[in-house]
Amino acid sequence: MAALRRPLSLLLVLVLAMGALLVGCTPAATDTTPPPGNASNGDTGEEPPKTEDLPYAKIIWYTVGDQHADHDEVWGRFNEMLKQKMNTEVDIKFTTWTDWQTKYNVLLTSGEQIDGIFAAN
Repeated sequence: MAALRRPLSLLLVLVLAMGALLVGCTPAATDTTPPPGNASNGDTGEEPPKTEDLPYAKIIWYTVGDQHADHDEVWGRFNEMLKQKMNTEVDIKFTTWTDWQTKYNVLLTSGEQIDGIFAAN
């Protein structure tokens, strides 16, 4: 019996590995029945709020690095769409890599309104 223990253990490990491989490679089942409401666009049967009803919000975001050449054009267009859909704008402010820590500390202790700060680890 002791002589069969090693080959049987090896066989069991191989069977489990093949089973895991086959389960991982099979395509996921897809459910073709639509849920109540129209979930494809997030519709729950309720009217979404109109942009005029949403309070205006300006998000202030600080990030490290230099402003890109087309930053104003890209973010200007993005803010147009965001304002149209959600009555919101994003204001991205840049700081250099050399003084980011000092600037972030001053911003956080001064009480200035900040919604987001980029920080890498």
